[in-house]
Amino acid sequence: MAKNVHHIIVGDGAMLVPDDKGYAGKDEFCNAFLTIDNVDCKLLDEKWFCNHFRWVVWKLAAYEVTSPGIFAGRCLTPEVVMLQMKYRYDREIDKCQRSAIMKICERDDTPCKKMVLCVSDITMDVKEPKISLTDGWYSIKAKVDGPLSNLINKGCIQIGHKLCVSGAELTGSQDACPPLEAPESLMLKISTNSTRPASWDSILGFQTDHTPLCVPLTSIQGEGGLIGCVDVVVVRKYPTMYMEKLPAGGCIFRSYAAEEKYKQSFQQLQQEKMEKLYQQLESRFEKDNKEEKCIKRKKFTCKDIEQLSSGEEIYEALNSAKHPDDIQVKRAS
Repeated sequence: MAKNVHHIIVGDGAMLVPDDKGYAGKDEFCNAFLTIDNVDCKLLDEKWFCNHFRWVVWKLAAYEVTSPGIFAGRCLTPEVVMLQMKYRYDREIDKCQRSAIMKICERDDTPCKKMVLCVSDITMDVKEPKISLTDGWYSIKAKVDGPLSNLINKGCIQIGHKLCVSGAELTGSQDACPPLEAPESLMLKISTNSTRPASWDSILGFQTDHTPLCVPLTSIQGEGGLIGCVDVVVVRKYPTMYMEKLPAGGCIFRSYAAEEKYKQSFQQLQQEKMEKLYQQLESRFEKDNKEEKCIKRKKFTCKDIEQLSSGEEIYEALNSAKHPDDIQVKRAS
């Protein structure tokens, strides 16, 4: 900017005032952002603005670097930067729409969903490389396994690369917190078997297709963690077999048709046994009924009832009496 310029009006009516040298950084943009009519300064702080200012500048600069013939001098301008910041304010503050990383950190969504994240930082450590991932709105540290560490060391994964991740886990603190207040221990654990490169034009964040990332068998790593979905080709389908364990040991295998035939014969055998048992019970009941009818009923006098002394005599008297209730009443009185 020219040194003699006192202020310029940029996106949505923001009044941008450069410093004494004619430059405008995050502080100048933050002050200008608060001059927009529809922006409530009570709903945001400097940390929020600096975070989004960082990702907006990073994104717009990437456009100009990767496609200079189309975007050179057209993206990373005060006008576009301010419009992008106002867009994020409208989405997150006014409409309460949150990004994938914010939902995950605040424990309002699961990290195992399929999502596309961008590698925003790589720190080479003695033990293993440390990386940070971003959804374009916020960033989170990532914990990688052995095979992913090897890919990072070989340069196969670099800053700016997009990764399609599924089956991730949130490790560290179990408390819900905003991404900007996340503790150092909070990390997103990703595995090789559930991580693949994403195309450069993939949209960051949660994907509309929530199915796990499908990988071929040839790409599975023994130390690559969980496998969400495997892509296989079925060359032959074997018929269903049934196995019966014998009481004496051993087993018998049957096909579906043989199993159905054996099942029918088994049910028929069970039915025959039930009918035989029913006939036995019916014959026994008829026999007991006849014996009961053959018993000669007699009438007991009060004197006879008083002479009953043992339980056996009382039982026989009740069975042979014409009126058993009379005996019970007189014995109770």
